[in-house]
Amino acid sequence: LLRSGQADLLLGYMPQNEPGIESKTVASLRTSWALPAERASKLLPLDPKELKNETLIAYSPELLAHALQMQALANHGIAPDRVLTAGSADAILGFVAAGLGYSLVPHLSKAGPLERGIVSVPLKASEGNFPVTLAWKSRDLLPPLFKTAIAAANAT
Repeated sequence: LLRSGQADLLLGYMPQNEPGIESKTVASLRTSWALPAERASKLLPLDPKELKNETLIAYSPELLAHALQMQALANHGIAPDRVLTAGSADAILGFVAAGLGYSLVPHLSKAGPLERGIVSVPLKASEGNFPVTLAWKSRDLLPPLFKTAIAAANAT
């Protein structure tokens, strides 16, 4: 999107930086298991392998987040039989809170999502940290808006 000119600034998880693109890490997302509160007492302390027979609430397959979820599950020896998909973390957490299944979701809080009806169990720091990056196309002269965004990122 930056190269084509469809966007001037991007904010999000970007697994790699391309040549000609400058970036600044501005935050970190930490991944947590999101469990339905109504069944959490049966699942805690959490052994992820006990989730094999539960329904996974996953990101839509066309999203990078879906591939990251599947990789994390595989790392825990889980290949879910039943999967419901949603396009956003809010929708996923709504399904989890309704008791339809569990998920793995990134969150800015180290404690994970704190929504009503959800119990969060953070993954180990080595398993699920993702940088949030502000990125822009390299140029000799930055517009004032870019300078303001970069300065705000530097202040965090």
